[in-house]
Amino acid sequence: MDRTRPFIVRPVIHGAPTNRAKEYIRSCFKRFRSNNHEFDEFLKELKEEIITEKPNQYKNIVRMLNDDLETNWYTPKKSLFSMLIKLYNYDFSASQALEYIDKCYEKYQYLLNDELELDDEYEVFVKRSRWDGSSRDFINISLSPKKDPDDWDEHYYIDISMCSLEIDDDVDYMCDTEVNIRSRVEIYEDALMLFGYYQGNEYFNKLYRFTVDELIKKKILRRPLKVDYGHTVATQYIVCRPKGYKI
Repeated sequence: MDRTRPFIVRPVIHGAPTNRAKEYIRSCFKRFRSNNHEFDEFLKELKEEIITEKPNQYKNIVRMLNDDLETNWYTPKKSLFSMLIKLYNYDFSASQALEYIDKCYEKYQYLLNDELELDDEYEVFVKRSRWDGSSRDFINISLSPKKDPDDWDEHYYIDISMCSLEIDDDVDYMCDTEVNIRSRVEIYEDALMLFGYYQGNEYFNKLYRFTVDELIKKKILRRPLKVDYGHTVATQYIVCRPKGYKI
């Protein structure tokens, strides 16, 4: 079947002026919409579809469609903006896009409520922290669902890489923590772009806290120390084992 509209490519984002970042990014989004007429029309139709069918749901998506966006909804690769482009490039109509958003929301709720367990191997290594530039211990470990899926094509697991130093006063920051979801299907990643990344990070904070608690229980991490940087307070976990082990 022939496509109804051409592909568009997400623009390269080169940052923003720190003192006016939100205003600058909003102007970039508006300019991108004005330069891509068919994409703009798709967003208008999608907004009307959401307001008609789901008036009290998907508030952040509606804000984005109204050009009332936060900076991180636009700039990162895994962002709400990237997902809107992806929906457009899927060649969905507005109603098809909303149906897919509904499916993604169901998957996001599934992820939030799924029970996980740590895999039995992990790795400890040293690299430079992006927070303070010092060399620090990092841990790589994977998490898997306790329950096998009904359809193995929809199996997923989580890779998490975390620094022994984390910042207490901004749970959304965690600049040295990386979480990646691995699956054959794209819908988990799509769900996180729509509802997870840079929107409070409820799912990733849950994963992080669970992983830390389990590593402490298994005596891989020691209870944290507090480090006062003057302008912020950090948590310093002590890694008890110096290299990769089986749990």
